Amino acid sequence: MSCLTLPTYRGYGRDVTIDVTRVTHWERVDYNGNAGVEIHLDTGKTVTVEGAMHEVGRRIAAAKDALVRSQEKRPVEIPAGTVIAARALLSQLGQQRPELDTDLVMVLAASVVELATD
Repeated sequence: MSCLTLPTYRGYGRDVTIDVTRVTHWERVDYNGNAGVEIHLDTGKTVTVEGAMHEVGRRIAAAKDALVRSQEKRPVEIPAGTVIAARALLSQLGQQRPELDTDLVMVLAASVVELATD
């Protein structure tokens, strides 16, 4: 969840905090010459905030981009000892249980490496 806090329309009440992952779209509004932006959420609710449409849209897009970047997997360096220990365990498993299929041992090896990188 990525939250964004925006000023309420015409300063009524407190600032509004929204979850940008719930935003479906936004549009410009004008009530008696007072411009603002209506933000529509996937819950069916609408929030009216103060500001220019392009500025509010820019802030929503920036918050969504930041969320995507924070969720991207970053390469993790696996300590050499972890890989050596995993290989040793798999080697022992293969020697102790020769009936195990080689493919199964390879799947286990891939799982160990995947767990080490998460």
